[in-house]
Amino acid sequence: MTNAKNKQPVSNDCTTTVAIRVDASTRMGTGHVMRCLTLATKLKEHGANVIFLSKKHQGNLNQLITQKGFELFELSAPIQNIENETDEKLWLGCNFQDDANECLQAFKSLTIVLLIVDHYSLDAHWQRLIKAKLSLTKIMVIDDLANRSHDCDFLLDQTLGRKKSDYEKLVPNYCQLLLGADFIMLRDEFLQNRATAKNTRNSRIKASGIENILITMGGTDPDNIAEKLLNWLIKFQHDSQTSNKIQVTLVANQASAFIKNLEEISANHDWITIVINPESMAKLMLATDIAIGSSGATAWERCCLGLPSLSIISAENQKFVSENLTRAGAIINLSHFSKLTYTKFSESLTRITSIITYQQMVEQSFACCDGLGLTKVADVLLVILSSNVCLVKASYDDCQSLFDWQSNSDIRKYFHNSEPVKWQQHCDWLTDTLANNSKHLYMIKRYDSDEQKLQSVGVLRLDALQSSKYEIDADWEVSIIISPKHQGKSIADKAIRQIPESFKEQGIIAEVHSDNIASHKLFSRAGFIAISPLAYCLKNEDHLGGLNG
Repeated sequence: MTNAKNKQPVSNDCTTTVAIRVDASTRMGTGHVMRCLTLATKLKEHGANVIFLSKKHQGNLNQLITQKGFELFELSAPIQNIENETDEKLWLGCNFQDDANECLQAFKSLTIVLLIVDHYSLDAHWQRLIKAKLSLTKIMVIDDLANRSHDCDFLLDQTLGRKKSDYEKLVPNYCQLLLGADFIMLRDEFLQNRATAKNTRNSRIKASGIENILITMGGTDPDNIAEKLLNWLIKFQHDSQTSNKIQVTLVANQASAFIKNLEEISANHDWITIVINPESMAKLMLATDIAIGSSGATAWERCCLGLPSLSIISAENQKFVSENLTRAGAIINLSHFSKLTYTKFSESLTRITSIITYQQMVEQSFACCDGLGLTKVADVLLVILSSNVCLVKASYDDCQSLFDWQSNSDIRKYFHNSEPVKWQQHCDWLTDTLANNSKHLYMIKRYDSDEQKLQSVGVLRLDALQSSKYEIDADWEVSIIISPKHQGKSIADKAIRQIPESFKEQGIIAEVHSDNIASHKLFSRAGFIAISPLAYCLKNEDHLGGLNG
């Protein structure tokens, strides 16, 4: 992992990368990072290399990102304290130019195919700075406010009821919009438990009435809504005229400033349980009759499992979601937390225990979210990845493939040494090459849509030049082999484009056999300049303008 202190670019074995710019904090919550982790996990399953870029806000989830197995470029801590700031446009904690420049520093040695941005403080101004330097990078914005302009290729807003007209004047006309409940991204555990929820949800209320209540206020609950709810439930339990006793499970964050208060309440009431970082939120919801929670990302999880909810607006950006879920009949809206009263709370809790109301809310909740949105979003993005080729550092596991390609007579005839190589000789060469810092061996990988994974289709090698017989300043020599069955598909063109910029800046020479007409055409197309009848040189990335992929 690298961080902002040493300002070194992220270094990863795959030079074609999906990058995600997202933050979490006590004030902005954890939902943005959590939904990005859900998407990143799905893309990783399909062979994508994903890195995160996140600032060191108070209450950040940077440690969780690395625990989930993703590389993190930890951006500088915010200059301004945002924890008491209610205007989401100021949640970046610095100016957008500095943030963009720090991100570009992280990208210096990488080819970013797709940049995903999930941040209320970033808009078209930030995105244009990135595009000016990364012209080949596609940008996808994740939003749910529809209140600012974006310069992006894709925009995802998974809000129920979101319409195309909400964004028509905010994005370029070529932007592909992924809008509405069809694209709600949930972790696989919710889809996997949906059938069980459908089979058991209605029977719970018929059998014993409301017994189990789940409270999920999301993130770190900076306004301490959970404590108010617990005190009200204690009063409700005391005032209840029935013998039915409720059990309450509160999902809390260890980073919450009020965790000790919550634990003290729980210690004095054996029917209140606090769960920190639950192993499976889906299983908690399956064991629950109703939920009380915010109208953030968890609202969709509850809908997927048909869990009727009393919903609280804990931030202004949740208002639109809450209104639409109320209109759909999936929740009872308790309004903004600042306007909440015990009278309204107790009346709503009594109302939801009605069998007819409960069953209707179960049905409408299921109808609002089918749990398939993550797959639909991933399918759109994998089209981008599948049309590209990436370079992945070779390992000893690639020994057999390399041997097969290098032993092919139609390929070997163009080598400096065309004599067949023996297996042990090849193994020794690969071992030495992988350990040599002056040699960089990359497998050329291409996304196979049938098998849904990256497939090795060739090899690209960069060797440090100790000296050059050409009167030109260049530090590296490139050689490239494409698997016989993948030749003629422009893979070599795309592979050359993926060579990290640091090599291009130092200069690259390619020597080509006189009879290898295809390679002569390849390097000419790739912007290399002929420096002799059998050699070409690339010194400046501007030469790549002639590459037609």
